[in-house]
Amino acid sequence: MRVSRLLVLLPAVLVVVPLKAQNNSSPSISQQAEGARSGVLSRPLPVPAPAASGFFATGSTYVSPRVTVAGVDGNAMAFGVSVERALSVADGHWGIALNVDHFSYDETGFDNSYKATTTVTPFGIMGNYHFAVANARLDPFVGLGLGYQSISVSLKAGGVSASGSANSGTYWQAQAGVRYALTDAFAIGVEAGAGVGALGITGTFRF
Repeated sequence: MRVSRLLVLLPAVLVVVPLKAQNNSSPSISQQAEGARSGVLSRPLPVPAPAASGFFATGSTYVSPRVTVAGVDGNAMAFGVSVERALSVADGHWGIALNVDHFSYDETGFDNSYKATTTVTPFGIMGNYHFAVANARLDPFVGLGLGYQSISVSLKAGGVSASGSANSGTYWQAQAGVRYALTDAFAIGVEAGAGVGALGITGTFRF
């Protein structure tokens, strides 16, 4: 009788034992979810490309009054302004700028026999590349673009006056400079090349 009962229970035991072994060897749903989360957290995050310096930022506009102190025609002092917009291309390193300057100088003949006054207004459009540097207050840049000069001349000689005007046509121009930010909204700088092809001092307002 006992033998017959054992024979009846034996198949059930054989079924239960493999099921327990299978349950113990397979990870639970919660364990699988935890493993997935661990894999996501341990995956390295993408490293963004270095952006332009801190003062030069995408979406900002920069207005830079400037004074050119050396090298212009007739050793005159030129006054001008540059308006630049930071573009959202190449990780924010590029800007497009419109420049205008103005200066005049006089030429006088022997014994004041004549006096000629030349007035020059250079215009330019520049594409500027701003370098990323460790010091966020520094904003070094170089630029390349097209220039155009409007020129007028007035002449007085022997009681007679005359005047005329001309233009230079378009030409290539280049510039280089660096700004130093005193605050988040204002920087001072130096630049050379564009407009009047000389050394200038700038004050830049950021908007």
